Amino acid sequence: MAIASDKQLLIDILSDDKKCIETFFRIPHKDPKVGLVPFKLKRHQLKVLDAMNQYRRVFVIKPRQVGITSIVSAVLLKRTMYREYVNALTMAHKSDVTERIFKKTTVFYNGIPEAIRVKMDGDSRTYKEFSSIGSSYYIETAGSKTSGRSNTVSDLHASEIAFWEGSAIDGVLKPAMQSVPLTGSVTLETTPNGEGNYAFEEVQKILKGESVFHLVVIYWFDEDDFQIAEGSELLEPFPNIQNDFDYTPEEQALVNQHGLTKAQIRWRRYKI
Repeated sequence: MAIASDKQLLIDILSDDKKCIETFFRIPHKDPKVGLVPFKLKRHQLKVLDAMNQYRRVFVIKPRQVGITSIVSAVLLKRTMYREYVNALTMAHKSDVTERIFKKTTVFYNGIPEAIRVKMDGDSRTYKEFSSIGSSYYIETAGSKTSGRSNTVSDLHASEIAFWEGSAIDGVLKPAMQSVPLTGSVTLETTPNGEGNYAFEEVQKILKGESVFHLVVIYWFDEDDFQIAEGSELLEPFPNIQNDFDYTPEEQALVNQHGLTKAQIRWRRYKI
């Protein structure tokens, strides 16, 4: 009876994106001395995950370094390993970004307990293949010879699309999106990059109700780490904000609108 119960518990965990990632995935800590730690999802990552589970087409606008690419690639790897006949694809605009995403997914895979880690019998610089279940996960650079392959893509993830060249949007991204069936998923994510690009134009369509995408906006203050405590040594060169200070009119508006704390305003001033 206990064996059956344990088996059902494992099935429940593996069938749930959040439970599976938080239970079995590990990620490098921001302090290299700490090493790998359990991948505990933050509230803005959960916001993206919830949207991915609720909608087939998701468009994420984000600040830098808040782990959105990490959660999306983790979800695609998890779904590829534990679903049959999945053909997932992540594309980035530059080869070094592609390599970072690939290395991150390798860390995820290697950290999973061997007993439940689906055997990977194909692993190159561009893909992870699980032939026992007929599934594969490709991670490529837009504009490479193989990017946007023509066969059916069940789950598509395009990273930093506001920085893609127009030729890559028309020649790679749009054809790749057309290869995703209505039952498949498309997740586009990017930091802003001004006007006049595909990302900007698509967001305008979303706001007008003229797009199939569901918009998710992540603000810098959604990241709990983006704050500096009173008296921090980081602010010794700036004694005017190291302890107490008065808000500027702009800061007061942010506090009133979003409920920001003084620790968050200190971080903002430090970054500026």
